[in-house]
Amino acid sequence: MKSRCAINARKISPLTGDSPMPKFRDLAIGQAFDWIGSAGNNSFFEQCRKISTRKYVGLQNGRAYTVGTINAEVFNVEPGAIAEPEPVTPVLFRIDRSGTNKQVTAVFPAEPADYEGRFYSCYAHIGQHGSASREWWQSKTRPATPAEYAELKAELESAPYGYRLQVCRRMTAAHRAAFNATVKARLS
Repeated sequence: MKSRCAINARKISPLTGDSPMPKFRDLAIGQAFDWIGSAGNNSFFEQCRKISTRKYVGLQNGRAYTVGTINAEVFNVEPGAIAEPEPVTPVLFRIDRSGTNKQVTAVFPAEPADYEGRFYSCYAHIGQHGSASREWWQSKTRPATPAEYAELKAELESAPYGYRLQVCRRMTAAHRAAFNATVKARLS
């Protein structure tokens, strides 16, 4: 039976009693919550569980849904810490310059793949996580267009990876500084 009593609920957090209601984006993956929404003139209530950065599953019907906006308010959040948002990860999407099967690769310019800092972490549909040299991605690839990298970007932003990506056209001094700081911390 669907409850309508929460429709007029005050927008007070059930976690603290005085802060604003948590948003979908604040929930940890796996955390349960109540969804109160509307479809036309009808309101509805559903108990749900967050399954990825933009998806949730209804606990009564088992159907998965994509949230319209990650800023949507949620109610009666399962006890536990609200997740800290995943850090934004800079990424360069590159595509092979030649060959019949041009593969798109996500290169993470601030994440070393080795302890010495010779290679960058990367990800591709085939092969998954790996490493790439700067010489390879500068000489053998070109920047991918949004249409070319859309599928790979969606894969990285969904479960189980859940990246929050910042797409960049080139590596910056800030990326290099973060890369060097990680290498230095690993060597210490």
